Amino acid sequence: MSEMIANTMSQSLANIATANRIVTEKTSKGFIVDATGRAIVVLTGPDGQDLLQRLSTNDLSKLVVGGATQTILTNEKGRLIEVVSVIKLAEQKLLLVGQSGETDKLLRWLEKFIIMEDAKVESQAGVYKHFLLYGLHENVEQQLQIGGALIFGTIMFKEQWKNVTVISLLTEHSKSGDLLQQLENASCVLTNKEDFERFRIQHYIPSSLAELTEEYNPLEANLNHLISWTKGCYIGQEVIARLDTYKKVQRHLVGLRLEEMPASLPQTIFNESEEIGVMTSAAESDESYITGLGYIKLSFLESDGSFFIRNKGKKVSVTVQKEQLQ
Repeated sequence: MSEMIANTMSQSLANIATANRIVTEKTSKGFIVDATGRAIVVLTGPDGQDLLQRLSTNDLSKLVVGGATQTILTNEKGRLIEVVSVIKLAEQKLLLVGQSGETDKLLRWLEKFIIMEDAKVESQAGVYKHFLLYGLHENVEQQLQIGGALIFGTIMFKEQWKNVTVISLLTEHSKSGDLLQQLENASCVLTNKEDFERFRIQHYIPSSLAELTEEYNPLEANLNHLISWTKGCYIGQEVIARLDTYKKVQRHLVGLRLEEMPASLPQTIFNESEEIGVMTSAAESDESYITGLGYIKLSFLESDGSFFIRNKGKKVSVTVQKEQLQ
C-alpha cells in the first residue's frame, strides 16, 4: 500500500534537491507527463469502502485515511472494466482514479451496484490536473522525499506495474504551474504523451486503450499482483479463481520487438499461417527497432517458432521479449 501525501508550500525544497542528487548519482532520471482527463470519481458514505471491497479484486478492508492502493473492476465474466487507484481521503471519502478517460463509464458501473448501501458516487472530471512522474529510480519513495516539498493540496500515490513504479500527482488547476516548477527545480523533465507511450511499452505497462479492455482478463494482462486470493467474493471472482486454479489462462501479455512500425493496430500475429495472438501497442524505441505489446497464446510462448505480422502486404518478423517471461 502506498502513501498519499499532501503538505504545505512553506516546507523547504531541500529534501527534493537532496533526493535529486542521489538519483543523479545513480544515473536515473525523472520525467513528468500531463495525464489530465483520466477517469476520476469520488465515493462517499459509510458503506462506500465496503461496497468497493465487494466489487473489486484487491483487499481494501485495511485501507486507512492517507493510504492508497490499486484494484481492478471486472465484469461477471471476469473481464476488465477498469484498473483504479483508490485513495482514502477521509473516513467516508474515497477517490478513485482510473486508467481510461471514461469517467462516465466508471460512474455508471459503480452506481448500478448501489442499491441499499449508504453510499454516493460523483464525477470529479475537470477538478484536478493529473501528472505522472516516471522513469525514476526503483526506490523512488525512499530516494525522492518529495512529499515534503509539494504544494498544499497535492495528492500523491503510486501505481505499481510489475517492477516499475509510476507516481501520480493530483492538484488544483490553479496550482499546477507551481507544482510543475517545483518538479522542474528538482531536475524532473517535462515530456509529452508520445514519450510516455514509448516508456510504458518498453516497461510492459498496459494501456486502457489497447490492453486493458473487456476482451481480456486480469490474469492474461499480468495483473495478478492486484488480486487478493483470500478476501472473498467480488464481481467476476469465481471465473478468475477457476482460471487460476485449473490453469486455464490461454494467453499472456508480452513485450514484442519488430523491425518496422505497423500501419495500424491491433495486428494479428501469426506462426506460419496460424493466428497465435494480437499486437496491441507499438512505438519506436531508442534503438533501431520497434517495441510493442501483445497477447500471445501460452502454447506458442513455450516454443521457439517464428512469429510475424502482415504489414502493407509483406511479412514482418516479430520477436517475443523472453526476459519479460522470467
